Amino acid sequence: MLPNFSHKTVLILALFCVLGAFPLNALKSDAPLKGHYQTNFGPLKLFPEKDGEWVGVYNYRGLPAHLYLNRGKSGFYEAIWIQGVSEERCAKKQAGSPYWGRARVTFTGKKILIIWSYCDRPIKDAPKFHWTGDHTD
Repeated sequence: MLPNFSHKTVLILALFCVLGAFPLNALKSDAPLKGHYQTNFGPLKLFPEKDGEWVGVYNYRGLPAHLYLNRGKSGFYEAIWIQGVSEERCAKKQAGSPYWGRARVTFTGKKILIIWSYCDRPIKDAPKFHWTGDHTD
């Protein structure tokens, strides 16, 4: 025999299930920390620009590369990465380069999670497209 739950109890249980599937820190991002991050793609340096925008500088295959971030309406940071070389060449260029993609960036304390895609393709949350790291200074 099933227990007889009130509508309020069912709603609370449903809320716990949703929050369990989507941790609270995934609902929005903390602010970025200025400085260096050690990541699975190598060192990344972030610094603030104007009007809440941020710029990241890193190297990819020995060439300088950039990550341009701004706070999106979703609570995450939306970004575009631009490189001098990549595994895929885009039909359109960004800042003169055919090697670029979109990203969603989340900061949680000293941790950074960048979920990215090639070109203007939709961002997919798959381990292959996770760029992760920790703030070091």
